[in-house]
Amino acid sequence: MSFSLCGTVGGNVGGPDCDIAKARPTGLVFGGATFAAADYVDSATFKPLFVAKTKLATGDGTKLFPFPELQGNTDQTEAPKTGSLGYGLKFVLLGAVPGYEFDVVAGSMLEQNLLKFDGKTVPVYVLDSGNNTWGTRNSISGLFKGFKVLVSIIGKGFDDGQNVKSTKVTISFVSPSEFYKTAAYITTDIVISDLTGLMDGTTYEVQAHAANAYKIGIKIPTADLANTINVYDKYDDEIAGLTFTAATGPTYGTPLAITSVVKDATLKCWTVTFDNTAFTALAGGTKIKLTPPAPPVLDAADITNLELYPIIVTK
Repeated sequence: MSFSLCGTVGGNVGGPDCDIAKARPTGLVFGGATFAAADYVDSATFKPLFVAKTKLATGDGTKLFPFPELQGNTDQTEAPKTGSLGYGLKFVLLGAVPGYEFDVVAGSMLEQNLLKFDGKTVPVYVLDSGNNTWGTRNSISGLFKGFKVLVSIIGKGFDDGQNVKSTKVTISFVSPSEFYKTAAYITTDIVISDLTGLMDGTTYEVQAHAANAYKIGIKIPTADLANTINVYDKYDDEIAGLTFTAATGPTYGTPLAITSVVKDATLKCWTVTFDNTAFTALAGGTKIKLTPPAPPVLDAADITNLELYPIIVTK
């Protein structure tokens, strides 16, 4: 009897009945959110946690960015590199590197936002037609996270009347092992059309302030030079009912009280009034950072798909 290590070379190769395989990709959700075992114990627990990550403010390391629904894909997996000995025995010198090119339908402004991811290496969760959300599970911590991928975005050109054209999103998997060996999924009723990326709401001074009252507008820029979206037209009362914060000082660490936020129907903006005593005590030329409510607060008030950014005003 010879000595043998054959029993330890690999491992058991059985699989359960009805084992799930990767289905047709329907959506890509980029970002650094991770989920512990308690978060993915079942679909009912996982879904609200996952959706909530798409509503965080830009800059949060756990925020998720959902891309538009996928309308087609082309497998661009790099074939393995092989070599052969003189008698034909073939060796795999370098394994396959998975990659895919996807078609998405996007208008000009949305495409410009997608292009912010071009050339970036980021994690991605892949939603498929089997209602599965795919990522990779860390074998030590058990954390469920997105596959690390290199992203390439190619914008859509002008139509030519002959060929269908779309915005191209390509992902190349940095770690084939994540894709093949540690891929994991959770089945939910999440569909990509339910996940909508946030739009940028730019805050600005509509006109010069009068004493401690500042006229603040919010607009969403578009690729149409003649048109911007005025957030007031849709959320005048809702935003007036929320809490803004303000601060001064070298690092804006000194709070400045706000006494009211009132809508102005004539200018289609909001009048933000600072506490008169505190404002009067400020030196002329003092910079004030006015911060609108964060996206989760907006969402809770049914102000959906919107992120507002702080503005620096001057006394």
